[in-house]
Amino acid sequence: LLLKKGYVRSITFIVVSFFVLTIATPALPVSEASLVFLLISPSPHANAMGNTYGTVGVSSPMSAIFNPANLGLFAQNNFLAEEFYTDKISWMPNGGWPMTFDSKATSIGLNLKDVFNIPISLGIAKHRVKLSYGMHEVLADDGLKTNIFETKDEVKGTTFSVAFDYFVRASVGYTKKQIESDLSYDLDRVRIN
Repeated sequence: LLLKKGYVRSITFIVVSFFVLTIATPALPVSEASLVFLLISPSPHANAMGNTYGTVGVSSPMSAIFNPANLGLFAQNNFLAEEFYTDKISWMPNGGWPMTFDSKATSIGLNLKDVFNIPISLGIAKHRVKLSYGMHEVLADDGLKTNIFETKDEVKGTTFSVAFDYFVRASVGYTKKQIESDLSYDLDRVRIN
């Protein structure tokens, strides 16, 4: 079957465009769909490192948020650590919206090599990251304030990790996360006196 040059160019352009748009474009993280606050780096240390934090084995409890396996490596040299923002950070203070950002992580590690001469280290960590959109008032029909509530996005997590250090260093981790997004008030709780 002979095709004219114009058709061959058009078909080639369409096929190349399809592959460039589907294969060369990286997949978007799940959080970009609705929970954009998960893309905000919760760690001051990570922010200082240009967010290259997940691939670096560091001695920080916040590293378990980005890479759960880092916690096992953390446990090889650390027993207890906590990292947090010293105060709630005003988020976009010039925007006229009273948003704040807060995060905290605590990690506990146990290196069995120190105790039983077994080249395994265990770690457990808890973390909380919260983006508050501010306090809001619930008003009755007559304009009187009936209640105050906070709109927020919050994630709490627990990470477990095991690391092996016998000729090769390897670590495996798992994080169980609970995500809450409270963006409106439950109207059933409104009581007007």
